Amino acid sequence: MSSKSTFGKLIIFGSGETSETAKKVHRKVFKGEPSLQRVAVFETPAGFQPNSQLVAKEVAEHFRFSLPEFIENINVISARKKNTSFSPDNASVLSPVENATFLFLGPGSPTYARAQFENSLALQLIVKRWRNGAILSLSSAAAISFGEFVLPVYEIYKAGADLYWEEGLNVFQEVGLPITIVTHWNNNEGGEKLDTSRCFMGKNRFEKLLKLLPKDIFILGIDENTATIFDFQNNIFSIEGKGDAFLLRNGEEVVFENKKSFAIESIKSGKKKEVQPPSNQVLIHKPPSGEKQKIEKNQLSQQLQKLLNEREKAKEAKDFKRADEIRSIFRDQGFVVEDTQSSQEVYKK
Repeated sequence: MSSKSTFGKLIIFGSGETSETAKKVHRKVFKGEPSLQRVAVFETPAGFQPNSQLVAKEVAEHFRFSLPEFIENINVISARKKNTSFSPDNASVLSPVENATFLFLGPGSPTYARAQFENSLALQLIVKRWRNGAILSLSSAAAISFGEFVLPVYEIYKAGADLYWEEGLNVFQEVGLPITIVTHWNNNEGGEKLDTSRCFMGKNRFEKLLKLLPKDIFILGIDENTATIFDFQNNIFSIEGKGDAFLLRNGEEVVFENKKSFAIESIKSGKKKEVQPPSNQVLIHKPPSGEKQKIEKNQLSQQLQKLLNEREKAKEAKDFKRADEIRSIFRDQGFVVEDTQSSQEVYKK
């Protein structure tokens, strides 16, 4: 096992990667980081879909407009499918990953994501950056594919395949956590007529799936709109959002409650140990900062006013690269530009 001392934080969502919950979770994590984030959003888990680029861009725009004060730049990584020009083995497609400090992978197909990332350059770079301190944020399909075993959600739920598991990428073994992830743990889309909990499998079918796995497998189930946040520097993990997380092993279930922190050893041992983050811990419980000083447009220099107008036009034209460049210019001048639903607002740093 690799040394844990330099690994960045790990965020695993049960769902809701662009929800208000996700915004709050990422904000709390970013507040504990010493510098602005260079974000890489991967298309790969949804690479089989014709609109995979749109899916990834929507996630990128979520970060761009919801958390601008923490973002230096954002790149969408179009590593869609092996043996194509947009391959997860194409070094030019993956070049922005080399300097990324925040890696996001989300919705799509768990089995497709596993197949595309297996033995790929993309996965090598993801693990390398994570090992060197980058934050790794996973949701839905990506979270499932990175575990020790992969639940074939689409194949079973949509296509009626017999119950089975696939071997996963087992990325979490890098930090000594050989866990299998099951997202959407408390899903209730089926209403009273169909049990869709346990990632659309339902309790009865999921019990049968458990019997197909070795008894000592660690399964971590995460409710929807809920995140499990691992801090390897302090050997703790916290539950944030609307629900809880659940550890299943050897027929026993341990509940990790929302708004609490636990020793990472709790997952390895199956014995819950609640802890308090250290006093200097800012990952989850950093006190809110002071009031920001809002700057009216007419208080800016004529040059900055022109740039602000140019940025508004760039946003309308969806030229987000130029919009980010102008935000960087403001940042160098000691200002923060934040986007609202209808305008831009400028604050003094």
